[in-house]
Amino acid sequence: MEGLLWLFGVAGFSLAAGALAEANRLSTQLKALEARIASLEENTESQQESSGKSK
Repeated sequence: MEGLLWLFGVAGFSLAAGALAEANRLSTQLKALEARIASLEENTESQQESSGKSK
């Protein structure tokens, strides 16, 4: 019985570690996406300013 509990503990820990790794990966992708959006917004604003249009 103790062996079975130990096995479930290891499996639970493994699932938690995998979920944490996935959350970190998604967080990194979100930060990169936010930076890309900000860059595109800056480019759009500078193009509008150079063409004489305002927001």
